[in-house]
Amino acid sequence: MKKNNFSNLLLIILLIVVILVFPCLKNKLLASNAEINNLRTAETGKCSQGEYKIYRCSINILDYNELPYNNGATSLKKQKYYDDNSIPLHIYHGKMNYHPCLLAQIGLHLLDVYITSKDKKYLEKAKKISAKLIGASLSINSSIFFPYTFDFPLHGYKEDTMYSPWYSGMAQGQTLSFFIRLYEMTKEKHYLQVSKKIFNSFKMSKSGNGTPWITCVDQDAFLWIEEYPDDPPAHTLNGMIFAIYGLYDFFRITNDSASEKLLRGAIKTIKFNINKFRTPNGVSNYCLKHPKIRSIRYHKVHIKQLKMLYKITGDKHFLQASQTFSNDTKNIK
Repeated sequence: MKKNNFSNLLLIILLIVVILVFPCLKNKLLASNAEINNLRTAETGKCSQGEYKIYRCSINILDYNELPYNNGATSLKKQKYYDDNSIPLHIYHGKMNYHPCLLAQIGLHLLDVYITSKDKKYLEKAKKISAKLIGASLSINSSIFFPYTFDFPLHGYKEDTMYSPWYSGMAQGQTLSFFIRLYEMTKEKHYLQVSKKIFNSFKMSKSGNGTPWITCVDQDAFLWIEEYPDDPPAHTLNGMIFAIYGLYDFFRITNDSASEKLLRGAIKTIKFNINKFRTPNGVSNYCLKHPKIRSIRYHKVHIKQLKMLYKITGDKHFLQASQTFSNDTKNIK
């Protein structure tokens, strides 16, 4: 009788535990299933070329002084050539032109000096450069593009000549960083409107119908942002990461979901393709189209950029890649 009473007591206790715990377990299972479903829906992004894989880990919102291009500069780096309005000029084959990347980079540098010095003259200079960029831009299908006005044979290969006007994912990314930061500092809405139109250019993927494009999706469903949108694409590492910075700046300020997907798509591409750029015990490749083209200057840029991607994501894969690239050239000056 005592054994039966003890067994009955155990059954009663077990039943009570089941009654109390089951709803909690059910809620946890439902939450887990919901999380899995959310991850599944976020596994890919879509563009006109089809679906692309996206990065599903965290994206860190950095403090302003930790952002790309911010070095705490206190003075302006002087350029060699200027037009009559003090806008920097670029010379290529003896001809002067307005280079979109150069202007965006100087604009970002001016903002860095302005933040450090609090001297508004640097902000006014940055605004002048923004006006020149807008004046030289082209509006195409609700997007703004900043054209290169000279023919450029990539790495000297005539068959890979970019014919004027041509457009660059790197230029679009750096101008996006410049204009969205101008909006961040001034709260002047027209800079936000320009930023949105620059961002729209990232939605224009390779179509083959002659429309300008800066993004494409490869056969493995990786999204690339092309510094030199050619056919076949060059897949240039430094230019793509500079473009990523633009998407990151736009996302951190606007919290726009479309920019987040493109940002995550581009980060995923770098993470899973970075080893294709590596040369063990040597200088990394500038691009994948011309693997023999290597530069210690750009190798050092790659190392810094991979460190920045680590800061943005907290993903140690990027830190390890940066360290590996650095170790590959530790005996090369």
